[in-house]
Amino acid sequence: MDGRGGVWAVRLEGGTPEELAFSRPVKIANGVMMNKPTVLANGEWLFPTAVWACWHVKAEDLAGERFSNATVSTDAGESFTLRGGADVPDRCFDEHLFVELSDGRVWCLVRTLYGIGQSFSSDQGRTWTPGEDSGLGGPNSRFFIRRLASGRLLLVNHVDVTAMEAGQAWRAGKSWRRRSHLAALLSEDEGATWIGLLLLDERDGVSYPDGVQAEDGRISIIYDHDRAGAGEILLACFREEDVLAGACVSPDAFLRRLVNRTGGVRSPR
Repeated sequence: MDGRGGVWAVRLEGGTPEELAFSRPVKIANGVMMNKPTVLANGEWLFPTAVWACWHVKAEDLAGERFSNATVSTDAGESFTLRGGADVPDRCFDEHLFVELSDGRVWCLVRTLYGIGQSFSSDQGRTWTPGEDSGLGGPNSRFFIRRLASGRLLLVNHVDVTAMEAGQAWRAGKSWRRRSHLAALLSEDEGATWIGLLLLDERDGVSYPDGVQAEDGRISIIYDHDRAGAGEILLACFREEDVLAGACVSPDAFLRRLVNRTGGVRSPR
């Protein structure tokens, strides 16, 4: 991955189920994009793109893009522009996400060797504060955060590794730690504190959560387990009251439902 292949998009423009019609491919940015975009209050689309700083390839011409970048579309996906990038220390594969806060700032959270780093922008992603530890902890793995319809923030992260433990392990040279105890938490104060805790899966080898909230308020989180072994994809569905209760109390909530089992990563013959 040299960063130049980049992130591309096509639009589904119609057609029939037998023969779909797609638009011409349009390049969004250099690098990669591992998470969903965020729509700002002003209607702009903010895409979390990155040219990985930890990926050791020769890309001198992309040196100015080796950040947790904010690529923007101001015309509903017709065109894309690199607006700015957050420089968070010791980031690893970035996998960053944006949250627009109630005061208008954009909060950028980034995967790092010590857990999750953060940076803030007061101008819709053009400039960013110096990166720092968010204090959220984690085992150097992807996480998920999103604004819910209620106004609360939802965070899905590994809770077995506190921010202090993550920092201590990182300083001791242990940049890769087990991924277990994937849990959902809520915040009512823009991420300053977190309430409730619904443990989605306590097993080792659970990782890479992603999610969506339906119009009826139900939250769906998908993640993987034992990637190199069983190769499972699992689904958890719940509501905010389940997170606050710390257990599935709503009648349609469930955890650890198997969606697919691939049998793991196989070596080519």
